[in-house]
Amino acid sequence: MQDLRVTIRKAVQQDVDAIVRLANAGGPEGYRRRDLPSVLPRTYLQAFATIDSNPNYYLMVAEIDRTVVGTFHLIFLTYLAGEGRPD
Repeated sequence: MQDLRVTIRKAVQQDVDAIVRLANAGGPEGYRRRDLPSVLPRTYLQAFATIDSNPNYYLMVAEIDRTVVGTFHLIFLTYLAGEGRPD
């Protein structure tokens, strides 16, 4: 079996295309969510900038051999049970 090394890191703007296409490919029942143009609309970059500017949001990617193979969004919430402590 091949030894695959997965790197988890915070996403950067250059990852937006890969993230959108990866998320789009995994719709319900494995079908694409929509047909995407070859060049994504600027609104995706604007959405990334909004996410990236929030100190409680971490849009993450998983890479194998410098290729994005996964993504997740980590969000730190402030909640009442913790007396307002971010958790």
